[in-house]
Amino acid sequence: MFLRAELEAMHAFLLKMSQVEEPDEQAKCWMKEVRELSYDIHNSIDDFMLRVDDKSAKPKGVKGFINRSMNLLTETKTRHRIGKEIRSLETQVKEVAERRARYKINDNISKATNVTVDPRVCSLNRDLSELVGFDEPATELLKLLNVGEELKQPLKVVSIVGVGGLGKTTLARHVYDKYGSRFRYRAFVSVSRNPNMVTLLRAILIQVGYNKTLPEEAQLISG
Repeated sequence: MFLRAELEAMHAFLLKMSQVEEPDEQAKCWMKEVRELSYDIHNSIDDFMLRVDDKSAKPKGVKGFINRSMNLLTETKTRHRIGKEIRSLETQVKEVAERRARYKINDNISKATNVTVDPRVCSLNRDLSELVGFDEPATELLKLLNVGEELKQPLKVVSIVGVGGLGKTTLARHVYDKYGSRFRYRAFVSVSRNPNMVTLLRAILIQVGYNKTLPEEAQLISG
């Protein structure tokens, strides 16, 4: 997939730029543009994958037929929207690449210093079983989520904090995949710094089993 390949290249570029001792203003501007575009691409891919997962999870039989019939128009509209977003992102990627070549940004980037990059940064997309030191935080997270035991005051919010690259998302995904079925309503979404709230809310509604036609944008935001 074009966007997925571009996203991996962007992450590699941003990781490389993090080693630059004193990037100039042009390089900083370029990094900001690439970072924001990578957020948009990530959200678009997540949205697409959520739609695929939702289709595979639909019940069969009469209930499945009714759900598919009710969602036919919505799915057609959604596919059109996602396709439009992907084409727009592909255009933006090409424009950014052309701008990079036009202003010869690579020629102006300071030489990277010999900074040691935390190897955990490269482990973001690995399976949890390949990572070391996750057993203890996973166990603690399960306790806070009241999985397997009753807390006197169950927590409504549990935060996983730490510097970038430690595997926070990997840990959250592991706990969600393994123990999510114990919760009646559950959703796993990725939120960028400047999220598209409509897309985000739609993704949550789909995952918690909202089978009716999704509200229009204004209704979705206002609640």
